[in-house]
Amino acid sequence: MKKVILIFVLLVLLVLISGCSQFNFNSFNSSKNTVESNDELVVEKIGDSAEIIIKQETPEVEYIKYEQDEEEFQGYIDPLLKPSLEWIKQNIKNSVFLNWWDYGHMIRGYTDNDVIIYSPSEDILWSLASQSWDEKASGNFSSTESIIDVVTALTSNDAIITKNIMEKYGAQYLFTTKRDLDASFVLFKIIGLANSDQNIESSIFNKMLNKETLEFFELVYEDNFVKIYELVSVKLNKIEIPDSLLKNCLGFYPPFPEEANAIPSTGGGWVRPHPGPFMWGWIEESKDEFNFELIDKWAKQSGESNIAILATIFPFAKWDQNSCHDSTCEVSEKDVFFPRENEKDLLFLKEKNGVRMGIPQSRCVPCNFDDYKNFLKTLVERYDGDGIDDMQDLKIPIKHYEILNEPDLDSPDLTFFKGTHEEYVEILKVSYETIKETCSDCKIVQGGAAGIALNMLDYWDKIFELGGGQYFDIANIHYINYGDVTSLNVKDFKKLMTKHNIEKPIWVTESELDSKDDVMAAANGALDSGAEKLFFSVLVFEGDKKTNDKKKGMEIYNSVYAHVLERCAGD
Repeated sequence: MKKVILIFVLLVLLVLISGCSQFNFNSFNSSKNTVESNDELVVEKIGDSAEIIIKQETPEVEYIKYEQDEEEFQGYIDPLLKPSLEWIKQNIKNSVFLNWWDYGHMIRGYTDNDVIIYSPSEDILWSLASQSWDEKASGNFSSTESIIDVVTALTSNDAIITKNIMEKYGAQYLFTTKRDLDASFVLFKIIGLANSDQNIESSIFNKMLNKETLEFFELVYEDNFVKIYELVSVKLNKIEIPDSLLKNCLGFYPPFPEEANAIPSTGGGWVRPHPGPFMWGWIEESKDEFNFELIDKWAKQSGESNIAILATIFPFAKWDQNSCHDSTCEVSEKDVFFPRENEKDLLFLKEKNGVRMGIPQSRCVPCNFDDYKNFLKTLVERYDGDGIDDMQDLKIPIKHYEILNEPDLDSPDLTFFKGTHEEYVEILKVSYETIKETCSDCKIVQGGAAGIALNMLDYWDKIFELGGGQYFDIANIHYINYGDVTSLNVKDFKKLMTKHNIEKPIWVTESELDSKDDVMAAANGALDSGAEKLFFSVLVFEGDKKTNDKKKGMEIYNSVYAHVLERCAGD
């Protein structure tokens, strides 16, 4: 009898596979959440890149077609799974699921998450049904190893085994349905076990369907047909920026990590390393060779000092720049942040306690954006605090990334970016999308506007006209002894944002003032104009310049810092 059932199930599977591969789908339409129909088809749009298609002649069979990584895929979709798929779509982002391959295309296409497997392996498909698989329509074969791993995870009687397999593939969720019970004889056949009642009852997927309590796992979704479990061991390893720091509005931008340990004495909660170690070429010194020593030092110091980091990304690597750019992309040796080789020449910009301070000389748009995206993904994954491939002993994750510094500034002695408006928008867009793909709750900060001189406002006016406002979460303005001191340039920059219908938080990530009274008045004006955070250029202001009594200076300015924090708490 079981042999008859097995043959029947496999025949149904092959019919569905054949139907998917022979069906002629229409091209995509960009409209969202709509249903279209004609005499032959009913088409339901799922976002921009997926659609469910039903033949009028066989309404009981539904197909899903979707795009991922510029490739098209298609497969069968089970109507009974739609509620669970919709829940995943609304609640889970950028995650990997462990599931039987039947549900792979459904999860990938409908929810835009990933799965360990969405296709059989060639060896296993042949051993089960002696049939072919349309790789062009339904995707490449999975490896036999991954199929066996997934089946082992589902059928094991030990939650530790399932946990270890999920961690091997970076999977955070396990998706199981009642159909897994119907297909249990196929699962056990793959790993050479008997489809006995004892094996079924002790299996992880059966325990999950029966909502048994399992070590390492937490039930996060259920309906009459589907159960979804989250791997709690991954969840427990996640760390977040403390709310007290997220609400703190006071920061500084010292050049060296050792100086950051004084920030808590002011009540501040943020540090913006400037120019900082977040330079592509420092981290990825040659293609696929990463060195995180400098950033680890900052991350360790921020964790010990209980402060959060705003990281400034400089998308320049010498090996990348040299692959397509010439000397016109190089800044002058007069540039303040020119990478000095002579220790006697502006030593503080070259190295202090092993920390290099220069910026790569060639500063044009990246030549290879795929390489740049790989760098960003590797960087963000290491410090996002999600428990996967994180820096060892990371205490406070890095979740705020500023994309370049003052790209609008172009002078003989200080140029951070040698490129067009369009190229900066491209860098901003690629950075935004790549970082969000890796860390969906990370925040992107627009490269700090150098000021509100006409040419600078014109620069950002053009950036916003080109759609740059879509690709950051937080706006960013600077005040360095020029412009509207009464609001630290917030007022005029906010007007420009309003012109382009951009309503986003504003941070002042650089402010440089000469006296306690200036700081107090400017801080009030900036906060009144809508600034959410203020970063000051000098951590310890001098008190008596004749004696250079910095301790006295700290005492004097602490009253200003306390006032800023009180204002933020009140707002």
